[in-house]
Amino acid sequence: MSTAVRPKNEDPVCDFVRRILSAESGTPVEITDYPDRGGRPGKNVEQFWESKTHRFAVEHTLVESFVGQLTDDAKFMQLIAPIEAMLLGRLPGTYTLGVDVGVSTGARLRYEEAQKQICAAALKAASDLAVGETLTLTIEGIPFPVRLFRRSKDGSKILVRRFVSDVEVSRLERLRRALADKCPKLLAARTDGRLTVLALESNDIALANFNVVGLALQQALEERPDQPDLVMLVETDGGPFCGWVIRNETGIRLRDGFYVKGDF
Repeated sequence: MSTAVRPKNEDPVCDFVRRILSAESGTPVEITDYPDRGGRPGKNVEQFWESKTHRFAVEHTLVESFVGQLTDDAKFMQLIAPIEAMLLGRLPGTYTLGVDVGVSTGARLRYEEAQKQICAAALKAASDLAVGETLTLTIEGIPFPVRLFRRSKDGSKILVRRFVSDVEVSRLERLRRALADKCPKLLAARTDGRLTVLALESNDIALANFNVVGLALQQALEERPDQPDLVMLVETDGGPFCGWVIRNETGIRLRDGFYVKGDF
C-alpha cells in the first residue's frame, strides 16, 4: 500500500541527535528533564540534556511535505487506500489510481459506498484503457476527479497514489509553521547557558529527501531572528536514520556530511 501510518519517532530521533553530540563532544550527554510533561504541556521545550561541558534545551517535530499531510494521510488510508485490496485480481493488468492531495480530508462521503462507486468506474474503464494512457473518471456522487492510469497488461492489481501540485511552496509554508511553533519555545529556554537544539524529522520517502527539505529549511531559518543553536534534519523513512547538520552555532565540531544511526 502506498501510504502508511507514520511511526512516532520523537524519542528515537532525539536519542540519535543526543548520541551524535555525545560522540563529537567526547563526553556523555544525558537527559535530565522533560519540561513539556509538567504543568503547561505545549508551552515548554520537550527535553533538557546535560553533559560535563554543555547544557541543552531540545525540541523535535515531524515536518510534513505539505500543510495538513498527517490528517490527509489518515483520511486517505480510510477512503482511498482500501481500493487496492478491493480490486486485487479483478483487473486486466496493472493500474494506478490517483487523487489530488487534500480531497480525502475534505470529502464528506460514506466511505464504503464511495469505494464501491470508484471501483465500479475503474472496472468499467479499465479494459478500454491503453497501456500508458490516463483517464479522468467522472463518478456521480464523488466530488473530486479520480485518475486511472494503465501501467501494464501484466498482473491484476491497482496502486493508489496522491498527486501534489506546488509541493515545494507548501513544504516551505509547513516549515515556516514548524519554526514559528518551536523557535520561540527554544529561545525562552536559552537560559543558564543552555544551547538550543531543534531536531526536524522527515518521514516521507515519496515526496521528500534531504536536498528539497534542506533547501526549504535553510530559507525558512533565514527569515527568523530566533534561530536555534543547532538544527538537524533527520530522515527516518526506510533504513537507518540519517542526520544532516543544517545549522551549528554550538561550538561543538560536527560533520559537514551526514550521520547514520548505528555509527554511535
